[in-house]
Amino acid sequence: MKSAGIAYINNIYSSRRIEEALQQNIHFIWLSGTSTPDHNTINHFRGERLKESLKKFTQVVQILAAEGLLSLKELYTDGIKIEVNANRYTFVWGNAIKTNKEKMKLQLKELWKYAQGVAAS
Repeated sequence: MKSAGIAYINNIYSSRRIEEALQQNIHFIWLSGTSTPDHNTINHFRGERLKESLKKFTQVVQILAAEGLLSLKELYTDGIKIEVNANRYTFVWGNAIKTNKEKMKLQLKELWKYAQGVAAS
């Protein structure tokens, strides 16, 4: 789970690239406790367990945004722009983030689907 999270943070979605990182990258090796699953095991894990993590992922993003540790103005992923606020100079209160939760959840689901689509290809 930790390795998959760190891989996604580093824009590594392919199971073969995650497998490679688990074998070569010292940070991944340490996080996995020197366990080196193959790409089939990684895909099986993602298919069975990682889908349950979407809710947790959304909660973490919301907490980080509420604490001001994460900017939700614009998000870029491989050329895809997910727009949260129409005007970058608009001041946003914490309550405004709460009222836009549904929109944010939808955008996070789209990002999640994109990551899963890249992983499947």
